[in-house]
Amino acid sequence: MKTQFATDAWMRATKLALGRSTTFRDVARNWRSDFYCVVKAGNTVPQDLYLYFDLRYGECVEAVRVSDPSQRLPEIVLEGSLEAWQRVFQKKLSLLQALMTKELLVTSGVSVKIMGAPKAAQEFINCLAAIDTEWPDDSNPIRS
Repeated sequence: MKTQFATDAWMRATKLALGRSTTFRDVARNWRSDFYCVVKAGNTVPQDLYLYFDLRYGECVEAVRVSDPSQRLPEIVLEGSLEAWQRVFQKKLSLLQALMTKELLVTSGVSVKIMGAPKAAQEFINCLAAIDTEWPDDSNPIRS
């Protein structure tokens, strides 16, 4: 059964997928970062979405969608359109390529934190890509 993108259920699924991945645990064992994946408002996204991830040394400590971005002060803020995030989370576009082509922008923090741990960043994406995700469209937009 598909899980709708950016819902509480999807965020729980991301935390679970990361927690089950021995590969993520191994490649991220020396990496610590917390960040927002910001999905910018658009046709099927009524307002900016803030997906917060706290990753510490191979573990996902927290994965939540927050309604007020001031609730967390992450080290990095990555922003992009739903289409860009969907391509990244479906592994049609690598995270590093999305950053280099500015399809995703680091609006706070430094991209070196991500680029300095490419295996951990890639395994993070691999785990999220494994979730059977229902993506929003015109007939099924994201609800606030």
